[in-house]
This record gives sequence, structure tokens and C-alpha cells, in this order.
Amino acid sequence: MAKGIIVVTGATGHIGRALTETLLSKGAKIRAVARDAAKLKGLADKGAETLSADLSDAAAMGRAFAGAEAAFLLIPPNIGAQDLRAYQNQIARALVEGLKAADVKYAVHLSS
Repeated sequence: MAKGIIVVTGATGHIGRALTETLLSKGAKIRAVARDAAKLKGLADKGAETLSADLSDAAAMGRAFAGAEAAFLLIPPNIGAQDLRAYQNQIARALVEGLKAADVKYAVHLSS
């Protein structure tokens, strides 16, 4: 288990929540990131540091990843997007810029 902070994006979704809770149960330091601050409360109650942020905002992603050793990345599906590929590319660019700015050593990306 990494000793530094692990950032989990999409932490309130099906996969992100399960991952966050599993890592917390193993004593990991987690920063849970999602859009809806209210949905993050349950994870904060379990010991996660939480951050409400828009994944398409590179500056916000830089703040989310600051001080982290590792990150779990997931581009949430957006079936309402007029151009799905453009949406995915925008999120991917923001995530990569944030990872680079924060110099995160390890990243795992799950495609959805």
C-alpha cells in the first residue's frame, strides 16, 4: 500500500466508491474527488479527505493531485454530450495536466 495520498476521481460513483472504501479499510490516505460535495460527505465520515471539483478543470485537478503519490482516474460517462469524444478528450487533458503539475508518480486509468 502506498504511504502517500491516493487520489480517487469519481469517488462517489459505483467503482470509485467501492475503491475508496476498500482503500480506507486498509489504512490508505485517500483524497476523494467528485462533483457533488454532498455525496462526498459519507466518504469524509469514513476518513477520506474530500474535494468537490470539475474534472474538466485542469487547475482544479492540479489542486486535487497536489501532494499525491498515486491516482485512480476514471472519465465518467456523459451520454448527453453532443460530442462524446470531445468531452472525453477535454477531461483527459485536464487530468493529464493536473497529474503533471502535481508530479504524481503512479496513475491507474479505467476506461468506462
